[in-house]
Amino acid sequence: MSSFKHFFRPILLGLGIILSIASTNAFAQDAELVTGQVVDAETQQGVLLATILFLDGAGESLGGQTTDAEGFYSLEIPETAARIRVSAVGYNDLFVNLPLQDGDVLELQAEVELLDDLVVTALGFKRDQKSIGYSVQTLDAQDFSSAKETNLVNSIAGKVAGVQITGSSNGVAASSNITIRGESSLTGNNQPLFVVNGLPITNGLTSPGDGLNGSSTIDFGNAASIINPYDIESISVLKGPAAAALYGTRAGDGVVLITTKTGQNAAEGVSVDFTSDLLLSTILKTPDFQNTFGAGAYGRRDYETGTQYFGTYDAFGENWGPRMDGRMVRQYKSGGPAPFVPQEDNFTGFFDTGVKNTNNIALTFNDRTSNFRMSFMRMDQQGIVPNSDLTRNSFSLNGGTTLRQRVRISGNMNYIDGGSDNVPNAGYDESSSIMYGWMWYPRNLDIAKLEDYWEPGQEGTQQANHESLWTNNPYFLANENTNSYQRQRFIGNLQVEFDITSNLTARFRSSGDINNEARQFRRAISTRGTSGERGSYQEDELYFKETNQEFLLTYSDRDVTKDFNFEVSVGANAMRQEASELRSFADGLVVPSLFNIGNSLGDISTSQYKQEKEIQSVFGLAEIAFQDAIFLNVTARNDWSSTLPSDNNSYFYPSVSLTAALTDLVDFDAPWLSFANVRAAYAEVGGDTDPYNTRNVFNYGNVWGGQFVATESPLLRNPNLKPESTTSIELGTDLRFLENRLRVDFTWYDIRSKDQIINLPLAKTTGYEAKLINAGEIQNQGVELLVSGTPIQKQNFSWEITANYAKNTSEVVSLADGIESYLIVADMYPADGGQDLSLEARVGEPLGQLIGLDFKRVQSGPYKGEIIHENGLPVVNTGEKVSAGTYQPDFTYGFGNTFRWKDFTLFVQFDGRVGGNIFSRTHTMLASGGGITNKDDERLGSILVGRVELPPLNYDANGQPARDANGNIIWGDPVNSGSFVGPGVMVGPNGEFVDNDVEVATRDYVYRYYNNIFNRDVITTGTYENTWVKLREMRLTYGLPNEIAESVGLKYVNVSAVGRNLLLFTDVPSIDPEAFSIRNGRIVQGFESTSLPSTRSFGLTVNFGL
Repeated sequence: MSSFKHFFRPILLGLGIILSIASTNAFAQDAELVTGQVVDAETQQGVLLATILFLDGAGESLGGQTTDAEGFYSLEIPETAARIRVSAVGYNDLFVNLPLQDGDVLELQAEVELLDDLVVTALGFKRDQKSIGYSVQTLDAQDFSSAKETNLVNSIAGKVAGVQITGSSNGVAASSNITIRGESSLTGNNQPLFVVNGLPITNGLTSPGDGLNGSSTIDFGNAASIINPYDIESISVLKGPAAAALYGTRAGDGVVLITTKTGQNAAEGVSVDFTSDLLLSTILKTPDFQNTFGAGAYGRRDYETGTQYFGTYDAFGENWGPRMDGRMVRQYKSGGPAPFVPQEDNFTGFFDTGVKNTNNIALTFNDRTSNFRMSFMRMDQQGIVPNSDLTRNSFSLNGGTTLRQRVRISGNMNYIDGGSDNVPNAGYDESSSIMYGWMWYPRNLDIAKLEDYWEPGQEGTQQANHESLWTNNPYFLANENTNSYQRQRFIGNLQVEFDITSNLTARFRSSGDINNEARQFRRAISTRGTSGERGSYQEDELYFKETNQEFLLTYSDRDVTKDFNFEVSVGANAMRQEASELRSFADGLVVPSLFNIGNSLGDISTSQYKQEKEIQSVFGLAEIAFQDAIFLNVTARNDWSSTLPSDNNSYFYPSVSLTAALTDLVDFDAPWLSFANVRAAYAEVGGDTDPYNTRNVFNYGNVWGGQFVATESPLLRNPNLKPESTTSIELGTDLRFLENRLRVDFTWYDIRSKDQIINLPLAKTTGYEAKLINAGEIQNQGVELLVSGTPIQKQNFSWEITANYAKNTSEVVSLADGIESYLIVADMYPADGGQDLSLEARVGEPLGQLIGLDFKRVQSGPYKGEIIHENGLPVVNTGEKVSAGTYQPDFTYGFGNTFRWKDFTLFVQFDGRVGGNIFSRTHTMLASGGGITNKDDERLGSILVGRVELPPLNYDANGQPARDANGNIIWGDPVNSGSFVGPGVMVGPNGEFVDNDVEVATRDYVYRYYNNIFNRDVITTGTYENTWVKLREMRLTYGLPNEIAESVGLKYVNVSAVGRNLLLFTDVPSIDPEAFSIRNGRIVQGFESTSLPSTRSFGLTVNFGL
């Protein structure tokens, strides 16, 4: 950190001096006050955020102001001002001589050329939209202005065609997965590179390892989540290899370019902006819990000690017991027989209302030569899980100055300090997962009785719970088994640009990204799921650092001839990464509740790793333009990676694109056609691998027998690895109609990724489990459509709409010779027995097949596809694994509407997906435990019918049930001995298939149907079509009239009512299907693992300026 402090000290000092001088000048001028409005000359509608600059007699700027949402201005005109310049995006500048009169209306004429929209592209170059030969979509600050997400990535959802974002519900710090144009790697994370102000930042996961039985682990979030949304000026999504090729090997899956506010585009002078958000969160979707039958099995339940799996079934942890009709049954903490009734709100009653409060203040300065912006954000969040929280402090500094008109120095830094006292664990992990218990908790359990989670007199040593065999008290987990972390991250760069001549510019940029993180995992004594219930404690220390040194030389000649001009750039980049992790684990605690590594009951277990990586690069790009209508762009880059063998560590990737603005070349004599553009692009990109994959290494373990233990890795490394390669072809068009009131942008692409670096399984006789090789090809082909328009534009009312559609078709073209299937994740839920569920790549199929067992089914005839039963139960086909389809969607879409009426603005956005599948572990477990109605799974239907039912127990005067001579409870004769008939067929007396009509106990059938008893390896019955639509965002903003704001000394005031994820429409039962799991440190789509409930949020945002 000290090196960065010294690095930025000169620029901070200089900007501080500039700010001091500017502040003095800004408040030293005498002024007069006039008011009026800036309007569109044709529509007479007010012009939003028009800039009005004051000019003296020499044309020098004296500062300025901006109009409000309706174009109204209130100007303090300096006495030395001679005239004003009024400017706005899409309009010609207007110069007006002073003086002005109160009430003057200033009319702006629309530009003849409205199409030269500037977008940020690779390496930070700003290009006209019409000159780009590939698809780029830009989101402006207003897309993040009100409904702020804790994780910035979620704010992009549904707004960009071809970009699929899956948010996680796994707690306050939850990660989000983003993919662009499908997935192209069998082993990578498939996420795009994030570039903030020219600095690449990592967005991968660092997780502590998978929990018991394959939980989703503790999700501490990914890197992009820490970016302050209030600092963002724009986000450009570079979708394909042609757009991202200049970023090299790390950009094979696209690039998300984030540009933060600098003050450069602000009105001259000093301004202060303050924003405050208050958002509340509640559960969006809950399982369809049943309130008919309570705890127990086969209609039996009587509570004694909470330790009997069979017998009284008081520790059975399932809801196959008696009907909850008010009969008298002994229950947990009931003090004797008590009415057996449902606790309908025991699930929602456990969770809290989440609260998030965010405050942001920004100070901005701008004049003719310098700009400066400083901001501070504080976020405090309480999650829906009790005792879960997240705090974040973000400080940013961004500025620049021009020296002698030829040198510009600019820099920015972000320091983020945050953490949590408890990030809740999701997934199927009994030692710490809140949701594990909710798969089995009785529907008659009064959850409030568990809030005092220590047994009286055994505080700190023995938790209190309704049973003591399987689950933990959820309040005990939330308060004692915590997962905390503290994170400090520094991101910054310093850039110097020098105009050597009027045509030649040199740029040098030095940037760094440093992340320090400490994590603590506490498991209290008496925690079930830990070794001997002795408790445990673990500490992780993680460190990451990346530095980039980049040089760029650009020559631009805009007047080569009358028709031609060109620009060419060459550059070099040196990237270096360092990463390390130190882990210490104490298995068992000597002193209860003393969480310290030194308090370990046994030997302390430690592990440590360190890795380094370098990539050296040279690159170049050139643009040739003809008549400012035809543009040829060529790029080339060569990387040398330290992670590849010396013979194969160099890889070259070019790109070429051509675009033509047809309406600038041909007179179509079509007044309704405003602009027509066609484009084509071809690109190649490469990909390297992780460090230490080219040679075998030893893993050092703990001391055993007084000696250190070292073992060779079970993965055989490959000294002959070569880079992965991806080629892309892209075609598109951009059409605009009716004076740009309607825009249609269409793209077709074909992306092929070859030489995948994968683990090829080996025979155990080799001494290894797998070998790293280059093999396989994946193809992604698809289309993207973006439509935007303004159906209504009146003086006091307008309606704008934006819609996007994307369809990507993925195919595994080939794998290694002789291999037709590759295990991406070999075991989604470890320790479950059986043959395991897996995620695979299969030749000829879309990437990401959900694999497991199925039941035996009829292969032909009128009953084709029906499940075959034996003795009333479905028969599992254990001899063959099948695919339940892919998680890849058929298509995704989103559409947003903006309505403006006077001072009000309403924004409404829906987005969704159609097709693809998801396996829900939450639903299969809840059904197996009898806790839900199952009416939302139409394939099986209600599981409230056909249950075993018994008459009420008889209790004596002492509250004891009647027993026989052997001391066994007399349960009485069944009222219903089990009459559930499963859908499907059975073998008839003559060997033919007939409708199944054999009655069985509902519990027996459901356990077999969803989980194959305890093997849990059936994939088909728990997999559902992942189609859904969400009301993603809604915000209603009111802009206070200027005269009212100024009467209290403010420039503007905006108040917004905001909401996110307000409604969900889906047929997927029990869960929000926008979910994923985490296995082996990677995000896995298509499998949901008892995730926390997703939430909707709503609240208020207040924004004002000084």
